[in-house]
Amino acid sequence: INFYPFNRIFSNLKKGEGLVFDISKTAERESYLYFSKPVYANYVWLVMRSDARFNFNDLQDLKGKTIGVVAGATYGDEFEQAKISRLFKIENDPPILLKRCEKLYLRSMDAMFHSSGTAKAKEVERLLN
Repeated sequence: INFYPFNRIFSNLKKGEGLVFDISKTAERESYLYFSKPVYANYVWLVMRSDARFNFNDLQDLKGKTIGVVAGATYGDEFEQAKISRLFKIENDPPILLKRCEKLYLRSMDAMFHSSGTAKAKEVERLLN
């Protein structure tokens, strides 16, 4: 097993080299990748400060907000379209949870997307606190 930066992984995959796990399926990626059936579930949580909560039911609720995401990650086609239309501002972060939480604490972003293998809010809350 070799580990590569995210962008190099996709460069290699486009050349037909390699195998990758744990990437989101998008229409663009389906044009050059084969996706197997899911082998596990990954949940995406919208995390915000407890003293700066806002209602979130769909992506329109993020209008005008700054949202932290892991650089290079995608959260589906609908998210990508909202990002392109500049519905909200993106704060690209390294995949280091402590750094991302610090930016949220310092109000560099209004909320952040966090991927987790659990569907239980209390487990995610315990991890983040």
